[in-house]
Amino acid sequence: VINVYNQEYESGAAFWPDVHLRIIIGLIISQLLFMGLMSTKGTSQSTPLLIVLPVVTIWFHIYCKNRFEAAFVKFPLQ
Repeated sequence: VINVYNQEYESGAAFWPDVHLRIIIGLIISQLLFMGLMSTKGTSQSTPLLIVLPVVTIWFHIYCKNRFEAAFVKFPLQ
């Protein structure tokens, strides 16, 4: 399809940082809800261990943003 179809426009995947942010936000919300669920089910000893999950997720988002955002801001010449 790429070799046959002449594309009229190319976004350069400029939307991907927004998609990544929304996925990370959804993941953090689900992790917080999971911690709340685990604390109500009588397994409150595992809840402090789950605090690491949102922290690692936020760290991963910051790492990806610093590593790959320049590729979505500066487009190569065609």
